[in-house]
Amino acid sequence: MHRLHPWWFACLLLLLTSPGLATDGVLEINQACAAQRGPAAGDDPGCFPGDLDGFPVTIVASGSYRLTSNLAPPDIDTTAIDSQTDHVSLDLAGFGIVFPGTGCIAGALCPQGSGDGIAGARFTAVSNGFVRNAGRRGIDLDDLAMVHRVRVDGSGLDGVRLGNGSVLTQSIVNSSGQFGGSLAFPTVFSHTMLRNNGRLDGAAFGDRSGGIPTIGNYCADLTCGPAPRARRYYLTQDTFAGDEALDACAEGFHVASIYEISETGALRYDTTLGRTDLDSGEGPPTDSNRFGWAFGDDLQSCSGFTNPNAAAVEYGATQLSLEDITGNPLAVSGGYLRRQVLCSQERPVWCIED
Repeated sequence: MHRLHPWWFACLLLLLTSPGLATDGVLEINQACAAQRGPAAGDDPGCFPGDLDGFPVTIVASGSYRLTSNLAPPDIDTTAIDSQTDHVSLDLAGFGIVFPGTGCIAGALCPQGSGDGIAGARFTAVSNGFVRNAGRRGIDLDDLAMVHRVRVDGSGLDGVRLGNGSVLTQSIVNSSGQFGGSLAFPTVFSHTMLRNNGRLDGAAFGDRSGGIPTIGNYCADLTCGPAPRARRYYLTQDTFAGDEALDACAEGFHVASIYEISETGALRYDTTLGRTDLDSGEGPPTDSNRFGWAFGDDLQSCSGFTNPNAAAVEYGATQLSLEDITGNPLAVSGGYLRRQVLCSQERPVWCIED
């Protein structure tokens, strides 16, 4: 029976305890490997190849990474994790980054430094943890990034900054010196709370700058805005000749095109401005007065509703209806019925909110 030489055990132990190795292929980051230093700068590999001694933990290869302990950078001028390559997934796994000091208090009296909690390139995903009291930004990622289920508190400047086309979800950003969320267009965010941000030195920055709130958000300064409001449309109560239609709509409205009002499920009929009848409820009228001027598709709309005597004026106006109950309309277009009349005739006008 052969006995294993002791050096085999040494090699096995070295393999199992080498920095950054995990059984599922995810590279690990923890305080022990982040803070270690070799005899001279660069002698120690840090948490994995490409990461030099000490903070920041530097990511130079695309892939999946995971925290296995909290990180404690030495000061607010030092970045904790610096991801320098695209396509990186960073799972904080319930752990976080804690800078020394108190950080911002309700977005005021903010100690400022040059260190970020997590800085990343494009296509970076950060999830499931927290960043506290960063000197500059808690999370600072380039375009097409994703931040999910993260709490960021007490950052000296912005709590979370994301580049174009990014997503922020199910997160909390609190007490940042400038914006809680500095979100480039067209970043979207949902189910996220932004509060007590943007009061640095008395300047009113606000809870967010940019970005598109979708659903379930709360901004303490109301910059998330209310839920998206359906655009209003209506059919005028008065009638107008074709060359008068452009001036028929109330302020804040314009003559609708058939395409703008074809999907009425995304619109709201304004019963205070528009004509109604006993059977129309909260929608447009259903009686014989339901037709009106609108910009059309293959017809000429009275030469853009500017000339009642244009050539072929009998075919120059588009009139819309919800359904054919008279037998008069000639065709169906965009959910409405269409018929041709002279531009000199007076008709109501379909209007839609700007």
